[in-house]
Amino acid sequence: MKQILNYLGVSVVFSASLVIESPFFDLYFYYLLIIVFLPLLFFWTGVQFPKQFLALLFFFTVVGIFKIYFNDNSIGALSKQLVGIFLVGLFFYYLLKLNEFDYLKLFNIYLNLATLVAIIGIIQFVGFYMNAEKAYNLSWIFPSWRLYTYPSINIIRINSILPEPSHYCISMMPAFFTSVYGVINKNTPIYINKVARWLIISTFLMTFSTLGFVGIALSILLITLKKVRPTYIVYGLTLASVFIFMSYQYSEFTKSRLDGLYYTFVEGKVDGNTNISAFVMYNSFNVTLQTFFENPVFGSGLGSYPISFEKYAIGGVYEIEEINYFNSTDANSLLLRTIAECGLIGFSFILYFLIRNFVSRGVYDDKLYWLICNSILTMIILKLLREGHYFVHGFPFFLWIFYINKKKFLERKNKEFEN
Repeated sequence: MKQILNYLGVSVVFSASLVIESPFFDLYFYYLLIIVFLPLLFFWTGVQFPKQFLALLFFFTVVGIFKIYFNDNSIGALSKQLVGIFLVGLFFYYLLKLNEFDYLKLFNIYLNLATLVAIIGIIQFVGFYMNAEKAYNLSWIFPSWRLYTYPSINIIRINSILPEPSHYCISMMPAFFTSVYGVINKNTPIYINKVARWLIISTFLMTFSTLGFVGIALSILLITLKKVRPTYIVYGLTLASVFIFMSYQYSEFTKSRLDGLYYTFVEGKVDGNTNISAFVMYNSFNVTLQTFFENPVFGSGLGSYPISFEKYAIGGVYEIEEINYFNSTDANSLLLRTIAECGLIGFSFILYFLIRNFVSRGVYDDKLYWLICNSILTMIILKLLREGHYFVHGFPFFLWIFYINKKKFLERKNKEFEN
């Protein structure tokens, strides 16, 4: 039963397509999973809440209530985020506690599931070129799943069971980083067999996602920088630069998006011909900037971004009105959303959390701690850049591991110092 719960719990990372969408409430599969199993986790592990986590939530609750008083937020918007963060955060905390905080065990389960998701991605790719629609178009299984192709050059963009290629890259980023590390370094502390490594790496590349290309460049940099030697640093920077250049030159999607970002952010051109993804990012940035100017310290309150969007969004750009409202609830970026909703306090907390729990190369360096830390760090960076939901993709699961990994590293360091 425990192992089944482990797999079900970790499967949340890949469950973003299992959602019933409505104008009022999005019902995700993992909501039901948490409602059913969280009471059991309480029973098995004992009810002992993580104090720092609760203190953080309490702080943002007080700020949110204060912002409601000044009409910057609403009770419904605040409650939705607080309940979601509280329940999902507690679920993964108690799942780790059930396993005596053996996060490596759960991380290996994640890698097993990531391999399965990559296999489905390969089936999707093969099915597309065999004209087997049921194999490559999975909208008949997953409610919010969408098909992404380049019709002009007859290419499918892999997203497996995830809603979008970029979502695939976010969920698979720790697995991709671990796989690349395993290819480059023979003595890797986390074993993934060679076939699984290349399945994960190849499907990641076949997303043709700009965000995925950023993740690849980050992986190259972090893995080569670990060597510290000047030659490796030069190699890493050169490889990352060449990869970014090649992505721009030969990926129609990446070129279109980057050109769109240049025209919007640098030249200030926004019209109906603007790349939609670039417009969404520019619009979200504009909303965040205006909200920040109005509420620089504490933001407008947790969950308030949709209200800020209504105030500051650039409207009427596209004839199809729905496009003008893309990502009106989550800012299309966790970083932008956090700055808008939580201000400098929220931004400072992100920096503190990442710096405080980062495992760098040093005297007490252990490959395992470094690898876990950096595989999750790359995922966090992608999440900050592209996806603005606080708890989709099992995000709290990875944050807990990032935090516990540093604690375990410090415990090991202290023991070695004592000996």
